[in-house]
Amino acid sequence: MAAPQVGVKKRVIMLEDNPERMNSCDPAELATQMRYTHPLRVVVNPEIEPLGGETATHWENCLSVPGYRGLVTRPLCVRVKGLDEHAQPVDWIVKGFPARVLQHETDHLNGILYIDRMDPRSFERMYSVPI
Repeated sequence: MAAPQVGVKKRVIMLEDNPERMNSCDPAELATQMRYTHPLRVVVNPEIEPLGGETATHWENCLSVPGYRGLVTRPLCVRVKGLDEHAQPVDWIVKGFPARVLQHETDHLNGILYIDRMDPRSFERMYSVPI
């Protein structure tokens, strides 16, 4: 989640993936996405640096564009630097799904949505959205 998504005009992101959230996911999909649990992480003023040249393409969706998804190619491994919620330095090298989430949320801070990066031919409705 990026702070601007909840009306806070700060450069702050936070992410967490716990076993409870992952229990409802298909194990094969978890493996494909390289998704694993990690505790709540807060990063203030995140700076993302891609590491290596490997990329991965996966579905992304967002609360900012409810009911839709698209295929987005992103670096598979990144380093994020910034400060944590206690103003202590953060230097986290991450691969797979958490790296994708870090990039997605940092994009929000820069005014970019996944639809700006997706393959436009992949854009599709996930479910009906009440109007």
